[in-house]
Amino acid sequence: MLRDHLTRAFPFAWTITLVDNASTDRTAAIASGLAARLPGVRLVEPRTARPCRQRTSCPLK
Repeated sequence: MLRDHLTRAFPFAWTITLVDNASTDRTAAIASGLAARLPGVRLVEPRTARPCRQRTSCPLK
């Protein structure tokens, strides 16, 4: 359903980038599932397991 909507709403190449800040909710798991099913979705995860509070404090993969 989401893929069909995105294809209709955006008839051009698109990318959605989701960044995991090591939060304790299920955001990363949901984003990973979306990235596995939708080629235009990309998940960026920090290389460390600690929460990232500042933009410059978390090295990304």
